[in-house]
Amino acid sequence: MVIGVMSELKRLAATARDALFAGDRATFLACLDAGMEQRLILMPGMDPRYRRLIETGRATGSHVTFPGSGGAVVGSYEVADHLTLIKRAYSEIGATVVAIVPTNPRAP
Repeated sequence: MVIGVMSELKRLAATARDALFAGDRATFLACLDAGMEQRLILMPGMDPRYRRLIETGRATGSHVTFPGSGGAVVGSYEVADHLTLIKRAYSEIGATVVAIVPTNPRAP
């Protein structure tokens, strides 16, 4: 099982990278969700606080994954109103949202 999940995570990471460089937002975000689902297979006893971070983001329509081992999530938002909804939802569970707008270092 572990080898299968790790192989799928590798495939998803490559697909996400390619989608990111191609500007394919939908595929990139789908990879975030799919990667999180794979990680949940490996962590059936995940700390309920971490699972709540994932569920809260997803309930707002955000695509959510862990950037590392837990304690924080990375998610997407579409427009300012969506970000406001996300901030409100996370505030209700005692979590803080930091909005980061990525830049393209290769852009002229």
